[in-house]
Parts: sequence; C-alpha cells; structure tokens
Amino acid sequence: MRFFRPIGANFMRHGLSVLILISTVCGMAFAEEQKHFQRMSDKEQARQFRLISDNVPTLEVLIPRPDLGNVDKTHPRGSGHYSVAQRLESLLPKLDRKFFSGTFKKSYAKAYEVALEEEHNVLPMQLISDQMRELARPSLWGRSVETWERLLDLDKRFRKMDALEQQKVLFAWREPFREKLQEYVSYRSSLKPWLSATLISNTASDSNVNRTPDGVNDPYKSGQRGGSQTFVLSINVKPLINYKKLPKDIKWSNAITLVKQNQFVHQENDLGTAGIEPKVTKTLQGPISSVSLAYKYNHLLLKPGSFNSRDVSSFAHSHRLKLDVGSRPYALDWGVIRQGKGSVFLSQEWKTPFDPATGSQDGTDTKLGLSHKMKLSKGSLKGAIDVALELSDFETAASPSSDSQYWKLTLKNDLKYKWGFWKHPIEFNEKLEMRTKNWDQRTGGAFEEQLYTVALKVGTRVSPKLKTSLEAKQNWRETSQDNPAVADSSAQQTQITFNLTWKIK
Repeated sequence: MRFFRPIGANFMRHGLSVLILISTVCGMAFAEEQKHFQRMSDKEQARQFRLISDNVPTLEVLIPRPDLGNVDKTHPRGSGHYSVAQRLESLLPKLDRKFFSGTFKKSYAKAYEVALEEEHNVLPMQLISDQMRELARPSLWGRSVETWERLLDLDKRFRKMDALEQQKVLFAWREPFREKLQEYVSYRSSLKPWLSATLISNTASDSNVNRTPDGVNDPYKSGQRGGSQTFVLSINVKPLINYKKLPKDIKWSNAITLVKQNQFVHQENDLGTAGIEPKVTKTLQGPISSVSLAYKYNHLLLKPGSFNSRDVSSFAHSHRLKLDVGSRPYALDWGVIRQGKGSVFLSQEWKTPFDPATGSQDGTDTKLGLSHKMKLSKGSLKGAIDVALELSDFETAASPSSDSQYWKLTLKNDLKYKWGFWKHPIEFNEKLEMRTKNWDQRTGGAFEEQLYTVALKVGTRVSPKLKTSLEAKQNWRETSQDNPAVADSSAQQTQITFNLTWKIK
C-alpha cells in the first residue's frame, strides 16, 4: 500500500495538470472561433450594407454562378417555375464557329474586349449590352443581337428579376459567352488570309507610242507623241489555304487580273484584258524547293492597230500551261551578295494573234526561261540582282510569215535603302534589257527587230498599303529586212510613268 501511494499522488498531480492544459487550449480555440464568426458576421453586414446602399451591386458582392451541371434537365417548359441555368446550359453548344461567323460588323477583337470588360463588371444590367448591339451586324446577314435574344429566350423574364437573380443570370451567361468568343477570335487569328487584292494606276507620257520612225504616213505608225492611263486590278484567291486536310506542302491559288488601258492620242490602241490563272505549287526537300503548274486564260479586247505597235503580243485570247521549278536558296559571300537562288520555266501558249497583213490566225508560242537571283544585304542596304534569259518560238499553221523567234536577256537590280527621317525604305529599280526577234518567212524576206531598253524607277511607301513610284524608260528599236527595197529603220521611245499601287486587302 505504501508502494502505490506515491504513484497515485503523482498520477493525481500530473493528471490535474493535463486537464488544466486541455481546458486552456479548448478555451483559446473557442475564443478564436468566436472571433472568426464575428469577423464573418461583420463582413456579411458590410456586404449587405453595400448591397442596400448602392443602386447596382459591385463585383465584391456578386453571388457565385450557379452549378449548371446539377440542373434538372427534364424540367417541363410549360410549368410556372423556369430554370434559367437550364436554358443557358442548352444554349452554350450553339455558341460555335458557325454562330460567331459574321456576327460583328467591325472587329471581333473589339467585341472580345467588350465581353471581357462586361464579364468583370455587372454593369450594364443587360443580357445584350448597347456596346454589343453597336458592334453587331444587321439582321440581314443572319447574325445579329436579335439572334442572341431568340436563342436566350430570357429577355422578358430577365427584366422581371430582382438584382440578385439578374446577377446569377449574368454570371451564367457572360463568362461562357466570353470564353466561346475568345475561342473564335483565336481561331480567326490562326487563319491565313485567303484573299488579297491590289489596284495599280499607271499614268504614262510617251514620246513615240508605236515605236516607229518619224515621218511615216501610216496612221497606225505615225510616231506621234501620246500617253496612256492604265488601271490594273489584281486579285489572288486561295480557297483551300485554311483547309486542315490539305497537305501543307501543296498550295493552290487563283490569280485574277483585269486591265483597262486608254491611249490619249492613239485611241486605236485602247485595250482591255481579263485573265484568270489557277496555280498549284508543291514544295520539295533537297536542291529543288518547289514545282508549280499553272493554267492561264486571257482575253484581250484590241482595236485594229499595228502588228508591231506594242510591247505585249497582240492577240484576241490565249490559253497557257506553265511549269516552274525553283531551286533552294544557298548561301553566298561575295561582297554585298549574301544568297543565291535559281529557277527555270517552260510554257506553251495557244493564242489567236492579230496581224493586219494576214488576219487572225491561231498560233502556238513555246517559251523557255532561265533566271538566277542574288540577294544583297549590307547595313541599311537591301536588294537583289536578277539575271534572266528567255527564248521564244511562235508558229502558225496558216500564216508562216507570222512565225517568229526571239531571245531576250534581262538584268534587273532592286535596292532598298533606309534614308533619313522617312520611316519607309526608298526603292530603286534598274533594268537593262536586249531582245532580238526574227521573222524568217516574212513577206519581203527575213525581218529582224532589235529592241534595247534602259529603265530606272524610284519609289517608296506613303502608307503601309499605298506605294508610289516614278519610272523613266528609254527604248531603241532597230529593224532590218533582206529585201533591198525596204530600208533599215530606227526609232526611239521615251516613257515617263507615274505609278500608284494600293493594297486593297
């Protein structure tokens, strides 16, 4: 017994200490919990006070959005109680690319900014805000705010709700709408432009429109001064550029070209052309980087003029197949030359030419072209040098006198130089060209024409979409014929052209 007394005394003494410790901890926890509840109560009172004192609640008092996943999906539409969350949930799958396509008339990016702003601000208390209405297209295009409201089917009920119920609806509507719109904006930004268009205006002064000697009495070869106004509309359509299943190494484009030229003096040379050229290009690995095949149809409306009256071949209409092969760029280190690239093309064109001596005769023009381009780069100087050789053989079955061959050598130099305060580079384009053309069976004996051209063009961009340039071109034309009765002739031509190029899209 005496043995257990010290143990019992120690147990009572230590147990009492433990009990005191436990009660102290519990008391502190209870006091902390009371303070927590008091703070929560104070916050709730402050929130209620702000809710009552303000006409429209702020973001701090917004009620969490409803759990759309737990809404009863079998709720009957005819009953008096209407599930807003259920209606919004059924609407969300309809906010797809087809719905958003063409919805906003100004900018999808601007619409997204408005949606983001309204998501974080209850104001305005509208399902479809006035800002969104201003950005929407007219209902004529099938995408409008009326479409949204018909899908929502909530407008009348929304107006009858109190402020807290309206907040719930706005939470359930604005955030997923903004998310769906963001997905569509991201989708649009990932797309490549499928349409581009350029309008070109050329106003030219010409010292010798038909490149013929002075004093020739033929009204179509008068050698008179004149000028022309030319408009060129170039449109490039790439219908499958965003088609996901099309291999990335294959590209399909359609070039549409419309030209109208009015001569100031020689109105018999007025012309208009319309052409379309579908083209398929495949990129390759290895020394050859690309191969393209193009078909071109061109129709020319030409008044009866001289056979040798213009640079372009005179024809009524033509069909052309052209094969282009381009090499892969390779590095060079020759002074300012940094890169080289070659290309070759082979084309065959079936056309109806116009020759005053023989009338219209069908003909075939076969061409072979070789070119080599070298890129230039040094400091603020950028540019390229292009050397090209072109061979042509034109044959007609019914008019051998119209058969001709030519070879043409061209040297072009393009330079861009950043100068002074002007933010856009100044562009210099120089060209040297020599063409020798022969008609072996022409009436009166073999006929030869040599044409030499020197041209200089200076231009710059006025704006990112508008480019202007001024070009001076000088031609020398020498002709000779085997028949002694026909004297050799020479003529000069000076052209000054003011050019405006506007990128429409």
